Amino acid sequence: MRPVRLVVLVGLLAGATDGWEQIAEEDGLVLSEQGVAGSRFDRVRVTGTTRASAEAMADVWWGKAEDLTSTPEVTKREVMRDDTNDRLYWDLISAPPISDRDYVMRETRRRDPATGVVTIVYKSVDDARKPSSTHVRMSLEGSFTATPLPNGGCTFTYQMHTDVGGSVPAVLTRGPQRKSALGLARENRRLAERVSKR
Repeated sequence: MRPVRLVVLVGLLAGATDGWEQIAEEDGLVLSEQGVAGSRFDRVRVTGTTRASAEAMADVWWGKAEDLTSTPEVTKREVMRDDTNDRLYWDLISAPPISDRDYVMRETRRRDPATGVVTIVYKSVDDARKPSSTHVRMSLEGSFTATPLPNGGCTFTYQMHTDVGGSVPAVLTRGPQRKSALGLARENRRLAERVSKR
């Protein structure tokens, strides 16, 4: 392969985005979207850096199961399991003018002792205790990852794919989902940095 062709190929690979399209950049947070095969709803991703450690950032993101401060659209939550690194709960969502939605969510958290990377995985699941016949059932899947930086602080990535169910057009959910993802990342970064100052 000639050198010029090699340079071009390396440049193309470096610019590959895996289908992610950058939508906005605010306060050092980059918002991107990616299409999902078989779904009319995009996956949303927010990336950023913080002075807070990976542990502090992940602790804030994990939060407390009963705390609904960051999710005002949740009108009711029933916690079924709340272990140190494994959580299961049911949420009822109110988002007028559409019908109420619900989901059963499982969250797991793990830390890689070799790298210090902390990962939280979210995935809606079926649970016989909460059948989907009463409300429109949503489907959610995502993750949060905090990676320590050599000189302190960390980089973090939050991504979530939400299918609100029913016949709601994707265009109606796009704006609120973008705003929610950016707002959540911004607030959790602020809280983690405040904790880290103590």
